[in-house]
Amino acid sequence: MGSRRDDQCDEKEAILELATTIHGNHIKEIISPDIILVILKKRIHELKLTSLEEYFSLASAAEEEFDFIVSTLTIHTTSWFREIEHYNFIRKDLYERVKNGSITNVQVLSAACSSGEEAYSLAFIFEKIKEDFPHFDYYIEARDIDTLC
Repeated sequence: MGSRRDDQCDEKEAILELATTIHGNHIKEIISPDIILVILKKRIHELKLTSLEEYFSLASAAEEEFDFIVSTLTIHTTSWFREIEHYNFIRKDLYERVKNGSITNVQVLSAACSSGEEAYSLAFIFEKIKEDFPHFDYYIEARDIDTLC
């Protein structure tokens, strides 16, 4: 029989493996399996289950539990005009390009956008440019793997 420490290591490795499978890349440096393990053990207790293995089995069959795991493994960082220097650059550069006629439209994919403040921040910038140049058009698509945010 393995020690409690070995069991915790196995659980942490299972969480990292699941995170890698869900996210499609190795994210060992990004997430803390200790924090995820605490959250999932609380969930296991709430659902009156007995193990992480039993919970993973449930999550593979129940979409809402799979969504819970994805949300737990996802970083929910978003804010209006986050990293403002990038928005300032986009605003100045795009304004000049639209003004000199080298760009008339732009399409943006805001990936891993959480609840979307970055995408809306871009829309505010684009709308200001459109006020001066009505021919300018844009399309923003915002997506996130987490359906619960």
